Amino acid sequence: MDGSKPVSDKDAIKVAKQYLADMYADEPINDLRLEGIRKDHKMDTWDVIIGFSRPIRRPERPVNSETFQSAIRKIDVTVSAYKTVKIAADNGEVLEMSDAKW
Repeated sequence: MDGSKPVSDKDAIKVAKQYLADMYADEPINDLRLEGIRKDHKMDTWDVIIGFSRPIRRPERPVNSETFQSAIRKIDVTVSAYKTVKIAADNGEVLEMSDAKW
């Protein structure tokens, strides 16, 4: 954002998604989606909640034989994560990222 005009809600969403993509560039995240947005008029910020999916690997447990259950333990599981990105409404600067609180 160039700071020449106030940041719209749509611009804040774009900034939040791009910021998360950049911060998690070394991790495979996908399905970035808007979960909520709120303007804090007192602080002149946008609080944008973005949800996304990320794989986690289940810890492998020693098993005596290669059974269906032991094969299942090795599969990556996808979990949902939710982050709140606080963005300055006057210039689009990202001020903070934190776990979303509902």
